[in-house]
Formats: sequence, structure tokens, C-alpha cells
Amino acid sequence: MFDLIVEGHLPPAVDQVARRAGVSTATIFRYFGTLDDLQQETVARFVERFDHLLEIDRPGEGSATSLVRRFVDSRITLFSTVGPVMHLAWVRSLDQPRIAAAVRENRRRLRDATEEHFASVLGPRSARRSGLVDAIDGMCSIEAWVSLTRIHDRSPDEIRRAWTAGVSRLVGS
Repeated sequence: MFDLIVEGHLPPAVDQVARRAGVSTATIFRYFGTLDDLQQETVARFVERFDHLLEIDRPGEGSATSLVRRFVDSRITLFSTVGPVMHLAWVRSLDQPRIAAAVRENRRRLRDATEEHFASVLGPRSARRSGLVDAIDGMCSIEAWVSLTRIHDRSPDEIRRAWTAGVSRLVGS
């Protein structure tokens, strides 16, 4: 399922999943009652399989410039690797409460990592700091990535430059 999603099959049809797995569609439905059940399990396994991509290398260490670079690089790597899975989860979260809960938890973790990463340059906890973290997190979100790559046809390098400039302005580097 991951491979099909990453290849652009959003969402993959059950027969595609079965063919890729080398099983029949009946076997898929024996283990997953519906395609929604399979998608929910995919989201759950996503967290297990790609958890390490949600982390930022050496959070909070270094100059503001190096913090920005590492943060943007980590988000580009995350979305380049599993952006289609995250996008499908976001779309399915609109009508699937279990997927919505997983998406909210994932977004919370990304925001918390953003706050931890930039704590040394954003100062003490305050409404201002919270707003800056929200702005950075929103600017460098899966939703922004999808908009920039699919609607505006931007490359990862173009996005890296834009995000680096924007986050640098927000953190004052």
C-alpha cells in the first residue's frame, strides 16, 4: 500500500494492493473488512515505519542559520519520502475519525518538534513564541508541500529555498 501511494495511486484500489502483495482481493478482504480499514491500518503502520523521519537532527543546537537549515532539510526529507501517504491520511481524515486522530497526533508531534528545535532562538514561552511556532509549522506543513508541489509545480530545491527564507525571517536569522 505504501509503495502504491508513493507512486501516486491515491488511494490505491483494492485490486492494485492485492496484485502488488501477490494475493487475491478476497485475501485482502479476509484481513481488512473494507478499503477504509486497510487505509486506517496503513496510517497506523506509517507511524511505526517512518517515525524516525519526524525527528530533527540535533534539535536546538547551533546558530539560528543552522537550526533553520536542519529544520527545512528534515521537512523536505519527510515529505519527499512519505508526503503522498501523509496527504492521503489528511484527505481521509475528513471522513474517518480514527485516521483523523492519527493525523492530529502526527501534526502535534511535528509542531512540538518545531517548538523544541527553535526554543533557543525564539525565547521564553509566550503568545508571541507560540504564534511564531505555529507560523513555521504551517509554512512547512504537508498541506503547504502538497500545494507547492502539485498546484504550483515547485521542485524540492525551490521549496527548500522558499522555506529557508521564510523561516529565517520568522526566527530573525
